[in-house]
Amino acid sequence: MNYKLFIGRSFATIDVVLKKSNLKIINNKYPWGRDFVFDLKRLFDGDINIIVDAGANIGSVASDFSYYFPQAKILAFEPIISTFEKLKRKCSIKKNILPVHSALGESNYEIEIPLNTEDTINSILSAPQEHQFSGYETIRVQSLASYAENHSIEKIDILKIDVEGYEFKVLEGAQHFIINSIKAIVLEVGYERSSNKVHFSDVEIYMEKYGFQCCGIYDLSKSRDKKRLYYSNSLYIRKSLL
Repeated sequence: MNYKLFIGRSFATIDVVLKKSNLKIINNKYPWGRDFVFDLKRLFDGDINIIVDAGANIGSVASDFSYYFPQAKILAFEPIISTFEKLKRKCSIKKNILPVHSALGESNYEIEIPLNTEDTINSILSAPQEHQFSGYETIRVQSLASYAENHSIEKIDILKIDVEGYEFKVLEGAQHFIINSIKAIVLEVGYERSSNKVHFSDVEIYMEKYGFQCCGIYDLSKSRDKKRLYYSNSLYIRKSLL
């Protein structure tokens, strides 16, 4: 094994063990801004009941939410059938995760989308990538408001979104909860204008309008030449809770 890879994996394992140790000194001293799920746990421990993961993929983030918020119900939305099956298998023993075979958007409809061999970049907005194109699939889209009404959900506490440029459509369909109940929103933002990333400045304007403040930038990725910011996960907290 490459020694750099070995060292990286070793440090990652130690990092996970420390965070899951539940030691008071780790909760107090662990650096903020490295793990948004762990930071949310420290901010809202015991005060979270419903978490929505839009674009759950195979459930890595949903699994972290499940561990740090065992009292909460995690709704993990994933529309691509092959990825959804992986999500179900990964989360089958986690009783507080509910996989939902659907995308979230601004309203309810079905749409055909191109599939990529790399399932993390599948998007309603993406054009077929010749070197990665693997076919088409018709997916179901529904608004969070519609899903909540059909399942008697009155409040959402945390909304995580990673939908490759479709974030504002998800926010539009979740507006009732953004106004009334959501404590924190985590979403992927881009720093260059493109079809598969919502731009950081546009997200800032939207969040300011609805009373949220950026409190953390996570998983920051730079361009291949390392000269420009490419994308990150940004954490927004309702200002009245700060």
